Amino acid sequence: MVDWVRAARIGAISALSVGLLGIAAAPGSPNATAADGATDDHESTCEPQAPNSPPLLCVHGEDPPPDGADVDERRGILELAADTEASVAAAGASTTSCVGDGVAGKRVQALYVVASDRTNRSADVVPLIRNWAAVTEASFVDSAAQTGGVRRVRWVHDNACLLDVDTVVIGPTADDTFGATINAVKDAGYTSPNRKYLMWVDANVYCGIAQLYTDSESSNNLNDGYAAMFSRVDNGCWGYSSPSVEAHELMHNLGGVQNDSPNHSPYGHCLDDKDTMCYVDGPGVVLATVCAGSENERLFDCNKDDYFSTAPASGSYLATHWNTANSGFLHSGPHAPDPDPDPEPDPDPDPPTIVTVTDRWTGRITSQAPTAIRSATPGADGTVTIRFPFTGTKSRLRIWNGGTLVADLRPTNGSITVNTNGIADDKVKVAASGPSGMRWILRLTYSDLAPTP
Repeated sequence: MVDWVRAARIGAISALSVGLLGIAAAPGSPNATAADGATDDHESTCEPQAPNSPPLLCVHGEDPPPDGADVDERRGILELAADTEASVAAAGASTTSCVGDGVAGKRVQALYVVASDRTNRSADVVPLIRNWAAVTEASFVDSAAQTGGVRRVRWVHDNACLLDVDTVVIGPTADDTFGATINAVKDAGYTSPNRKYLMWVDANVYCGIAQLYTDSESSNNLNDGYAAMFSRVDNGCWGYSSPSVEAHELMHNLGGVQNDSPNHSPYGHCLDDKDTMCYVDGPGVVLATVCAGSENERLFDCNKDDYFSTAPASGSYLATHWNTANSGFLHSGPHAPDPDPDPEPDPDPDPPTIVTVTDRWTGRITSQAPTAIRSATPGADGTVTIRFPFTGTKSRLRIWNGGTLVADLRPTNGSITVNTNGIADDKVKVAASGPSGMRWILRLTYSDLAPTP
């Protein structure tokens, strides 16, 4: 197959990353985070990390984009919409799965990321991202079906099953390299080990690039929630279906392809084509067409023996090593069924169980991330209490309720309660800003419906 990286506009050569950048803490540390001090991703390397830290960081060289894509072209909304329509039709999917409450446990968080010196097109791009995420998930669903299984992506979504897409505005140079983007997004508070952050970056530096731990242990795998992990797809490669660049990058985040698998390439991919993860990724690499047919370009793991299988043979590599089909970021159950349009009333309904939820985030204001934005969507009518210990004279806190600005406080220290009753869109959004270096902490407490057993 073809793959997807072109020369960066800063003159460096970039590629799909197959390792984690600058691990700051050893496995088991509660403060471990990925990709601090990231490099410029400019050459083919596999560098060992410090003793007792995750094993390898690998980055490899320039690759061509998918057929019809141009990494250097900044596609407009009309062109993106037309391409999306074709991709959705080809993949046969337009909506993402609904799993549980949309928040609990390991999840993939969709992010629209744009530098502050570029036009913020989130109003037009976010609805398209929801389609592209569906196309991404279709690669997992259809690949699992080849071995009689079910695998769906555990996305972050709201109570109505709508994919949650956060918009993150970063500094004007923070989109120049993968590492700079990761650091800016982390500074904005996206650091949870229970999240893979799939970033649609409105730039034209890369096609796709992602992180991968070189760890093939079958359990307690570093790719399965040790640290926050990131992948990035730029404008020129958004939304393709065969293959899906987003699916390729997310598979890296889940742990494919390990360098001791039967058909691995030297740089985190595979050799037995056709396969979303297989291509000539370095000198001396030769592919063998094992799984013929163009449909396999958008599917994972030809022969299901290297990195993804819902039914690995006893004693096989995937039965004894890391199998991404076992990832906690994937769901093995069905999509939540559509509500009954004309349900029979329950003559003796049980009252809903209401629980109290507290979301807590912390971070630091920087010149590249001058504003931290967080939100809560209560599943039950009630209130959202926001606590904000800001003491700096230039600190500012803004709060929106259902899209309406309801508070603009500066400086401030204390708490405020926002009533969500009667609001059609009860999403409460909080934006904290202040001088560079200011530490911020946000705690949102609200009532929600308990998850259905």
